[in-house]
Formats: sequence, structure tokens, C-alpha cells
Amino acid sequence: MAIRPAVLEESEDKLVRFDKVVAGESLSGGGFGLFGASGPKPIKPFAAIRTRSVLEQLAGTSQGMVLGGMGFPGRGPGGPPRGPGGPDGFGPGMFLGTSFLEALDPDKHSFVTRDEFTQGFVRWFEAWNSDKSGALTEEQLRAGINKDMSPFRNGPPQGFGPPPGFGPPGEPDDE
Repeated sequence: MAIRPAVLEESEDKLVRFDKVVAGESLSGGGFGLFGASGPKPIKPFAAIRTRSVLEQLAGTSQGMVLGGMGFPGRGPGGPPRGPGGPDGFGPGMFLGTSFLEALDPDKHSFVTRDEFTQGFVRWFEAWNSDKSGALTEEQLRAGINKDMSPFRNGPPQGFGPPPGFGPPGEPDDE
């Protein structure tokens, strides 16, 4: 309960919610949590389960949860595994590696030379600096990254979209 006084400094309402969570009570109506779950989850059951898992892993009787296959594939075209922990490691490289390789490897030989890397960023800077001020604003940087690095910059993946019959009236899939 070392943080209880700090929670009270924020507000009485937050202290009431804090005390309920610490007591193991579930809160409802707390908005959207991770993946649409409502409100925070009680900490005591989690702590007991997590403690057991850690002890089993330390004893060598359990591997614990092994994450894999999250995000985009863990290899660039023909490239070695990327990210922490090998081919299925999770981190920013999982999302950006393939996009960088595609954008910065104009001859498509599956690696980026220093010159290709430098020239690629020069091209991006020139394209994203829409006001030609010689400096990128945060807004310009975000817009440029969204335009040139989005996984959907060439449209959604095949089969991704509304089912047939849900298009605008008069479209072929609506007939």
C-alpha cells in the first residue's frame, strides 16, 4: 500500500477505485481496456498466477508463455531472422523492417547499402518537407511516415474489406 497516499492526492474517486482493485474486486463501466475488456482487472489473482508461473519457469518445469507470430513476418525477403529472441521476436523492427527494406532497396537485392540508406532518407525528406522550409515538422514527419511506410500504402491486402453485398448501391458487389 505504499502508493495509496499518492493515489489519494489525485482524487477520492481514484482512491475508491484503487482500493477495490487491490481488494480483488472487478470494476465495471471503466471504459475499454486491452482488447475491449471493460475496466481494470483485479491484481491479486494475476499476482498469484504470475508468481506460480515464474516459480515453475525457475524450477525448469515450465517454459512459460512463448510469444510468436505477432506482427509482420520476422524476415525480410531472403533475410535473416530479426528482432529480440529470433525469427518471431517482437519489436519495432517487426513492423518497420520490411517497409524500410522495400523503400530503401531500389535494386531489390534484399539488403541496403549505406548509399541506398542515405539516398532513401534524402528522398523522403524532400518529399515530406512540403513547405520547402528545410526542416520537417512533427506533422510533416507523421504524414510522410503514414504515406510511405504504412502496411496499407498500396491498398488493403487481398480479401480484406467488406463482404460481397455491402458495397455502395449500384456497385457490382451489391447486385
